[in-house]
Amino acid sequence: MTPGKKIVYSVAVRREKTRGTGLMTEPSGEQAEIQEWTMNSDRPIAEPDEDQFELTSFARTIARVIAKNRSEDSFVLGVHGPWGIGKSSTVALVRHCLDAEFGEDRENLEIIEFNPWWFTDKESLHADFFAELAAAMSLPDRERARLRAIGHRLGKHSASIAPIVGLIGGSAMEKALRATGGVLQDFLEDPKATVPHEHRRISDALREAGKRYLVVIDDLDRLDIEEAMMVFQLVKSSGRLPNITYMLVFDRALVERHLKERFSGADQQYLDKIIQASFEVPPPDKTDLRYKLREQVLRAVDAQNQDDEARILDVLVDVVWPFLNTARDLARFDNVLKILWPSVEGELDRADFVGIEALRVFLPLLHRRIFDNKNAVLRRPAARGLSEDDRASMTKTLFDGLDQPSVRVLQQALSRLFPRLEIYWGGSGYDSDWEAEWRKNRQICSETFFDSYFRYAIDDSTLPASQLDQIISQSGDGKTVASALRKASARPRRQGGTKAASLLDELVVRAEDVPEQNIESFLGAVFSVVDEINLPIDGSRRLGDFEDNELRAHWLLNRFRDRVSKEQFDRAVVRAAKLASLQFLLSLADRALRNNGLIEGRRGAERSIVSSEAAIELRDLALEAVTRAASDMSLLQVPELVSSLYVWMQLEEMMGEETVRDWVQQNLEDPQLVVALAGSFVSTNQSSSGRSNVTRTRYLVHKKLVAGLCDPKRLISCVDELLAGPGTTDEEKSTLRHFRELWDEASDEEPLFVEQLALDEADMTEE
Repeated sequence: MTPGKKIVYSVAVRREKTRGTGLMTEPSGEQAEIQEWTMNSDRPIAEPDEDQFELTSFARTIARVIAKNRSEDSFVLGVHGPWGIGKSSTVALVRHCLDAEFGEDRENLEIIEFNPWWFTDKESLHADFFAELAAAMSLPDRERARLRAIGHRLGKHSASIAPIVGLIGGSAMEKALRATGGVLQDFLEDPKATVPHEHRRISDALREAGKRYLVVIDDLDRLDIEEAMMVFQLVKSSGRLPNITYMLVFDRALVERHLKERFSGADQQYLDKIIQASFEVPPPDKTDLRYKLREQVLRAVDAQNQDDEARILDVLVDVVWPFLNTARDLARFDNVLKILWPSVEGELDRADFVGIEALRVFLPLLHRRIFDNKNAVLRRPAARGLSEDDRASMTKTLFDGLDQPSVRVLQQALSRLFPRLEIYWGGSGYDSDWEAEWRKNRQICSETFFDSYFRYAIDDSTLPASQLDQIISQSGDGKTVASALRKASARPRRQGGTKAASLLDELVVRAEDVPEQNIESFLGAVFSVVDEINLPIDGSRRLGDFEDNELRAHWLLNRFRDRVSKEQFDRAVVRAAKLASLQFLLSLADRALRNNGLIEGRRGAERSIVSSEAAIELRDLALEAVTRAASDMSLLQVPELVSSLYVWMQLEEMMGEETVRDWVQQNLEDPQLVVALAGSFVSTNQSSSGRSNVTRTRYLVHKKLVAGLCDPKRLISCVDELLAGPGTTDEEKSTLRHFRELWDEASDEEPLFVEQLALDEADMTEE
């Protein structure tokens, strides 16, 4: 665009989808009709009413040249331009203009269409061409036969026509013989017949007939260069026939290039010797193309609101416009969107889908390089900054060998789709806060959704947008939310873990969509099932990375902190905590107390999740719940018993009480407690280091943690008794035996790490 010049668009909302209970419902009646569409075929237009790019006036000029030509001499004109520019449409409009605007001249003009690519037999091309002329011309049978015979003669490059009789067995000759009732046979058997002699006789017949002929030869672009040369030769060979105008339709630049490559001396002058007048099809006006593109794209992807349309228009300007040159480009791209968008509609960002598909259609090499360099286009550059070598390397990786459009245009296009690339080319940087926004919008620059734009399906690590919409629309119904989380925890993901982790991750980025009045019931539902869905397979597999579903629930809580006033949030969290499962309630109380500095020496760096008053209320709720669970022994069911016991101990210390160790000591005779402690005292993490392809699984036993809760010797004695005695299941014995073996190897002071090795899963999934 010219600097300072703006194109103003009107933005209109096309339709609103009906919403019932928050689920997207199918429109009906007139709304349903709005969604219907048809494919853009590649057929040429035939009427001026179909002309969207002002070809009619150009075609009218050519029609006038043909209609007003009164010379008996043969005349050859060329209509040329690149593929997709509208050459065939121009031909159709020329015919229309001849019929509609030059009636008197048209009455005496016969139009003959010859498409050489219909005839695959190169040997008979000349014969077919002259046979088509003969069939269409108003000539006596004998002259028609001579015309056909000339074609056979030229096709065989023979000095006389008679020898052809024994060589030709093709359908063209057979049809000609039958059609002329032996006239052609007589002519071919005459040894004195020559092409110049018969040419003169045909010319005299054409003059006497008084008819004029327009021979249209279209789609020369579809022929290989040898076939195209043959067509030019046959036009030249028949060029002296009177009252014939030839209109050759082809891509002149392409033909000239091939001529130079394949035939020395055959260049522009070669064509100029054949063609007396050339007409270059004018390219469509860029503004017309762009407005039509805007209309078609917004219809194809069904923009829902002004924000959608604004983003799509930005992508059209930066990503699609540079590649749009012809009406065929427009039709191709429109068809692609109509075919592919429905497969991902509602799951991916409309604007980004339009942009990446434009690159796939118009610049497939760049599209492939983006996919092959996923980490490079998505990652946040190192804090140290970028060197000139870094910038040059990125430009080379993505754009090397791509001459059109300019590198600057390509940089602008990719920066629109992948904002973090901006910094490589003098733009801004984007910190980690943007990642949640990109993921929420399901944009291509989000690592979660990147692959989906190339595979036309969301990865199983994500959830359908319709499912998330349903949960959010019913966020005030705690039972529905809790049920959705339970169901998700029962569904495994292909790359490990369950859908519960995916659902919580998606809810974190969509938290602002939960209505304020539903926050309390929504949090209560999440809190109530955290212990149940906090499965080990959903935890991090890397040493020092403690991501699990419990932590995801805390992240979700964070997203609501600034949605309402502090008083409202305190009230919502405390009420939701009354529904919380035990281990999460202990974790929540511990976090709130630490954030407010109420547990000595443990004040966290993060901003307080709730006020000090609310933290005390959470402590009291947690103490009440854990005391009750200890009394009926349901405490043994918490997923991480040891950590829960230590939190209980810390809460009691605030109250000046010390009952946790006594409770453990008093219940060590209970086999369930012993097995639970043995399993909980062994912690596991995984890591890989350096360039190693091996994952190290590390099992940790810390004897000091055991001593803090009970007498270690007594615990070991209970473990040994259960291993030796009856009534212990195989699974329980495996847990006890693992703990016992690690205990024997551990020191009294330092935790013990025992490693197991496995091939890194990342290498197993590499393409």
